[in-house]
Amino acid sequence: MIEINLNSTPVKIGLIALLLFIFLIIIFLWLFVKSKIKQKRSAKLDKDLIIKKWEEIEGMSLGNDASAKLAILEADKLIDGVLKIMSFGGSTMGERLKAACYRYPDLTDVWEAHKIRNLIAHENYQLYPKTAARAINIFYHALKELGIIT
Repeated sequence: MIEINLNSTPVKIGLIALLLFIFLIIIFLWLFVKSKIKQKRSAKLDKDLIIKKWEEIEGMSLGNDASAKLAILEADKLIDGVLKIMSFGGSTMGERLKAACYRYPDLTDVWEAHKIRNLIAHENYQLYPKTAARAINIFYHALKELGIIT
């Protein structure tokens, strides 16, 4: 049987090094968890920022054809960002919207506005003022449904 003399200097140094290593690992893990919690908090909905962005979008939507198209693209992007922050899964807006519709059935209208967005983004789509107004109105009601706008 091997005897270990705990009073010897090399053993004391080894024990101190081991305890210091364990202490550093605990601090590292604590800082890591703390940073993850902070990230999660900062990713929460900043309703004031979203409302400010929405007001900009509404202003754009009242302009000419090009600015109305841009307003729809931005509104779609805003809704998608909100869905991401609310942790609806999916790699595309469509997938996130599908997931959100289970929890918020009134969001099904957003599909119509999202399809208009896709036509604007991928085709030479002629946007009529009435269609633009309808899409913007749908996005507005989606923000209300999600509790961003009261």
